[in-house]
Amino acid sequence: MTTAGEICCRELVYAMCDTTIHGALQLMRQSHVDAVIVMSTSNVMDGRQRTLGIVSDSDVTSRVYATELDPSVITLGDIVLSDSDTLYEDAELPETIQAIRSQGLHHLLVINQRGDLIGTISKNDLFDAMAQELNGLHQSVARSWAFGTASFPT
Repeated sequence: MTTAGEICCRELVYAMCDTTIHGALQLMRQSHVDAVIVMSTSNVMDGRQRTLGIVSDSDVTSRVYATELDPSVITLGDIVLSDSDTLYEDAELPETIQAIRSQGLHHLLVINQRGDLIGTISKNDLFDAMAQELNGLHQSVARSWAFGTASFPT
């Protein structure tokens, strides 16, 4: 079965938590992505900055524009959820779907067994993976019918 590590996007775009929303949106547009990984400006661990979470264009719409906040003043650190959900790369598709649906999220962070961030999964990534799974099932059934091996249970 398909795993989170197989379908996650590994081309990550990072922004510091003090980046304004306006700056983050410009970065997303220039990078052709719909989310950025938000990094701490302090709290350095082992010489590396700490990942605070992920902010998507949908988050900006609901947390900034819908509440009429100023995107040139509000920063990523102001709106990032510190409890961004993570998923291990070996999580299978049903677990991944459940994780994203249960939290009402648009993106999940994907980590390896050491806890290192390796990618993100969006709802669109899940739709693509499910479409591929269904297409594979369809082709399998079509082959069975073509070779006369398919039968209906009685």
